[in-house]
Amino acid sequence: MVSRGIREERLLLEQKSRNTVHNIVNCKILMNEHGMETCLLVSNSFHIRRMKYIMSDLGISASFYAIRDFMQLVRQWRITFQEIRAFRLTLPWLAKARQLAPGEMMGAAAKAGGGHYERSAKA
Repeated sequence: MVSRGIREERLLLEQKSRNTVHNIVNCKILMNEHGMETCLLVSNSFHIRRMKYIMSDLGISASFYAIRDFMQLVRQWRITFQEIRAFRLTLPWLAKARQLAPGEMMGAAAKAGGGHYERSAKA
């Protein structure tokens, strides 16, 4: 993103999550710590629908961006079916996320008890 003109100090990199639900829960904590009310999620087109569902379920405001053209859809058809399976696996993680105390993290960060983000030019 830095190579595309985003200033490094504007980026927060969350690296402790193990799946999409962990990532979104941990990003919500980052957003709260930095006074952010909304964010932009950039991902593959096949992944956006599940991300929207998780964000909505957890009450997080966001915009979404993915390049979606015919040739990309053709190349990703198998991954799209894997995403359907991933959606089913998301539901138990969402149930766990709803039971977390405010500010409680998920994934490796929760087990390690350490910091959960760092600024990075590699995003």
